[in-house]
Amino acid sequence: MKRVVAAFVVLGVVVLAVLVPALTWDLSSGAQAESEPTRITDYRARFAVSDEGTLEVIEEITVAFPTYPPRRGIFRYFDRADANAPQQRRDPRDIDVRMDGEPVGMALSEESNGRYEVVRIGSEDVVVAPGRHTYRIAYAIDDVLLRDEQGLARLRWNLVPGGWRQAIDRTRLEVSLPAAAVGTACDVGWGGTGGCTVRGDGGTTLVVTTGPLEPFTPVTIDTGVDMAIDQPPRDRWWSSRWDSVLGPSLPLLALVLLASMVAGWIGARAARSTLETPPGLPLQYAPPPGIGPAQGMQILRETVDRKAFIATLLEGAQLGAWRMESKPGSAWAVEDTGDDQSWGGLDPVTRQTGQVLGLRTNKVFHVGRKDVAAGELLKSAQSASSSAARAWALSQGHLVKSGLGLAAFLVVLSIVAALVLALVNPLDMSVLGLVPGAFGAFGLWLVLPGANTRRTPSGRDLWARLGGFERVLSTPSSQE
Repeated sequence: MKRVVAAFVVLGVVVLAVLVPALTWDLSSGAQAESEPTRITDYRARFAVSDEGTLEVIEEITVAFPTYPPRRGIFRYFDRADANAPQQRRDPRDIDVRMDGEPVGMALSEESNGRYEVVRIGSEDVVVAPGRHTYRIAYAIDDVLLRDEQGLARLRWNLVPGGWRQAIDRTRLEVSLPAAAVGTACDVGWGGTGGCTVRGDGGTTLVVTTGPLEPFTPVTIDTGVDMAIDQPPRDRWWSSRWDSVLGPSLPLLALVLLASMVAGWIGARAARSTLETPPGLPLQYAPPPGIGPAQGMQILRETVDRKAFIATLLEGAQLGAWRMESKPGSAWAVEDTGDDQSWGGLDPVTRQTGQVLGLRTNKVFHVGRKDVAAGELLKSAQSASSSAARAWALSQGHLVKSGLGLAAFLVVLSIVAALVLALVNPLDMSVLGLVPGAFGAFGLWLVLPGANTRRTPSGRDLWARLGGFERVLSTPSSQE
């Protein structure tokens, strides 16, 4: 049961890492950064909408640059998400930029896990001269017309996007439609409070004007278009919040999920191969002769834990090789009795534990609650006990290596790869992390103690007798 819980805990961590891009989507956006020291003195744009819904735009923006601080250009933020059409992506294409009528450098990037496409206009090594400069930004966006309940076209669009970092003195926005506008309205700001003037309702050309705008203030138009329209084809089956998680297409997502299930099945099958069928447990009223606590735990659990180590110390004291005494202040002393015959009667693992503690040379070992050096020595003795028990089981032929060491390495590597694919997200599809993550989670047993060893017939015989003794010790009467 613990192994199953551990597998699902690891898988849960991987799933949480896969969801990080969606959880942090738009958490912090460059489009909502500090305002720019530049100022847009005049914002003019022409929008031409075709009957197929393609929007072609030319923005002519006059920007006043200060003497200080020096600036190297401006940023144009395109919001790919549209709340009115969650399954559409407003990807600009055919972007062309000019400054004062001349071509100018341009670089594209993304922010907020792919929500914003950012156009940096200008060059890193060229400072824009102070004064006014006019930028011309041309681009096109497909399928901007929406379909209302009556099957007619509708345009809801931010003519001035909310990503401009500069204050704007005035705007003039001209919209050409493929059919007459019906019931046109415009708003300024995110709350829809008016503040703009629109002319041309009932015709095919609308003109929207505004006065001064604060940074990050959109101007939105909402108008019906007197023409029938088909529902535009969806770009994705999910909203843009999930783009960096689920990737670009439904078929690819289905393929990744199928690969994740196959990887999980392979991991579980490999892990299952490490499980051994428990033998019958006959009642045993004593441990097998010559088998100490650490040896017994190595055969039973294939690991030597803290309890088995303490039992090893008690075993040596019981057989007379050393004495254990409680001292004032929660301290203990383990002292060699000097009885060579008793030492000779110890099993090899218990004998090595006493030697690591220095009982044969220093004759006594003191340990207190705050004794760091003694605590470190106890840890070394426990580690040596575990290594000695494993070496004993292998040398006596009770255990053999199963050759799964490479598989354990692959499990660890797959979990690391899953977290890298999910958190770094180099392919902009964090769900890819589920493929190695599923293999690592369901193959987790391959890295647990005993996964790369298997009990031989003699080991299974000891397993049965030790398990029978453990069974007797666990009865109520033995507990009492």
